[in-house]
Amino acid sequence: MIRSGIVSLVLPLVLAGFATAASAATIVNGSHFGIVALQARTATNAPWQADLLNQRTLGVGKSVTVNPGGCQVDLLATFDDGHKALRQKVNACGTAPIQINDAP
Repeated sequence: MIRSGIVSLVLPLVLAGFATAASAATIVNGSHFGIVALQARTATNAPWQADLLNQRTLGVGKSVTVNPGGCQVDLLATFDDGHKALRQKVNACGTAPIQINDAP
């Protein structure tokens, strides 16, 4: 009885941990500019999340792992010269890195 109670308490926490890990995405800066802000949203008209880079700059050719909050997301990158790039309907739960370029 105690064992089944512990399993029923722990299992949801373990599954939640897998869900969080599954939505982590590796972002690669494939542009010629540093990325100074990276935002995500799960639906086209949803508000943009706070900066996923936490006010850090993602240098040219560098990568970072972030949690965009879902598997299919739009990503908005702001570059150090002020221009922006939008990637729509990106699979953030896939295993391949997501490359952000400065060209559309």
